Order: sequence, then structure tokens, then C-alpha cells
Amino acid sequence: MLLVKDPLAITTGYLWNAARAVTQAGAKADHDASPTRPHEEPTMQRRQLPAALFALSRDSRDEVDAMVEAAAKVGGTADIREAQDMGFMYLRSFADPDGNVFEPAWMDMSAMAGA
Repeated sequence: MLLVKDPLAITTGYLWNAARAVTQAGAKADHDASPTRPHEEPTMQRRQLPAALFALSRDSRDEVDAMVEAAAKVGGTADIREAQDMGFMYLRSFADPDGNVFEPAWMDMSAMAGA
């Protein structure tokens, strides 16, 4: 029995499984569209290009940092792009082992009221 105490690790694992499903569905669709390979199984080309980019809204800057750090602890690659801090908005990124990109972000919605 695996007991995971960190809810971010559970969330990250769920997101990675969803990303893998998207990647596999894309590989199968590409395979099914090709009449030259009717009996081959679809293959995935890992880490060439991300299959998907997931933008994730967080409630605070600390939650953004915590998600990226949790992803790095379980095999992800943290900060594949430079963190962006615009004062009213903060985002970082990470990639899962299949190369899918996740961008947790926080935005100060009260700053939008004055715009």
C-alpha cells in the first residue's frame, strides 16, 4: 500500500496521468490516420515536443512555488522556462517525464479591478 501524505504529489500524479492519456490519444489518432501502418501499434516520441501545455490557476504565489517543487521531487523538471514575476501575476513552469508542460500561475484579481 502506498501512502502519499503530500496532496500536491497526488495532484501532480493525477495531472501527469491525464497528460499521458492526451499524448497517447494523439499518437493513436496520428496512427489511425495513416493507412500505411495498419498493423503497427502507435508509438510515442518522448521529449521532442510537449503533447500538451496545462495552465493551472493557483490561489497564491506560495502555491505556485509548492507545486513546482513537488513536481521536481517526484521526477519532473522544474522551471523549464524562466519564472515570470509581474507583481500582479506570477507563474512558473515544469515538465513531467513525458515532456508535457505545466504552468501554475497566480494572479492578483484585485489588481484587475483598477485596470
